[in-house]
Amino acid sequence: MKLKFQKIGILGKPKEPSFDKIIIQLADILTALGAQVAFEIDFAERLQTDPMNVFDLDTLCRVSDLLIVIGGDGSILHAARAAVRHDTPILGIHRGRLGFLTDICPQDISTEIPRILMGDYLEEPRFLLEAQLISAAGEAYEPVRALNDIVLHSGEIARMIEYELWVDGVYVCRQRSDGLIVSTPTGSTAYALSGGGPILHPSLDAIALVPMNPHTLSSRPLVVRSEALVQLRIPPETDHLPKVTCDGQVRLSTAVNDVIEIRRYPTPVRLIHPMNHDYFKMLRDKLGWGSER
Repeated sequence: MKLKFQKIGILGKPKEPSFDKIIIQLADILTALGAQVAFEIDFAERLQTDPMNVFDLDTLCRVSDLLIVIGGDGSILHAARAAVRHDTPILGIHRGRLGFLTDICPQDISTEIPRILMGDYLEEPRFLLEAQLISAAGEAYEPVRALNDIVLHSGEIARMIEYELWVDGVYVCRQRSDGLIVSTPTGSTAYALSGGGPILHPSLDAIALVPMNPHTLSSRPLVVRSEALVQLRIPPETDHLPKVTCDGQVRLSTAVNDVIEIRRYPTPVRLIHPMNHDYFKMLRDKLGWGSER
């Protein structure tokens, strides 16, 4: 039977030696099935892999039919921002902490991986956000993407910041708080959840705006449509310039009168799940929502 995915790219945390055994087991299973296996360059250097099968992340996404990410949600977020540009699906093997995005446990690799390569899987699109910084002079910087969230925050110093919030060109409010989390449904179980935001089902076309420790006690999370244009403006009288972080991994600095424009990225990332994937069971397991029936 022809494999659904012929070319498999493997990546994860390059400095995590405990992953080596899993990588070798996974590569052996894939090779036995007749798949072609390639590695991200940082991941492969430690394994002394054939250099013909080693690529940087962007190239690995381009030449692969499927990316298998070994690690936690942070590794998935890192891969997703590159994979979405090439429409390359992602499958996660869980080696992190909570693991909302990584489905397969290492002990299930030998059973689940062959099933998925034969076409026995679920595919789920997840949309990303794109943030673009526009200076007071009108200069637009290179957009950056995030699968979980885009966060306006004070930086290293714990202090309040001030900003204006606009949605679709309509003024919402000026707020003093520790910051604002702009979250996708995927990110609603991450930083936004810790900030008191709602859990959004992944199928929803919505964005959550979650203020962080707002000075006004009546300030509450706001949910808007995913196609909305969210703008955060840095007022001229601010006494502290905030930072912008995307997925906790990409950082931008702001200046007075800058505008951060946040919108839905036009192409979703494709997540691959085993057939027994159950979103609500995952929430019960990860968040400790009592015993099952």
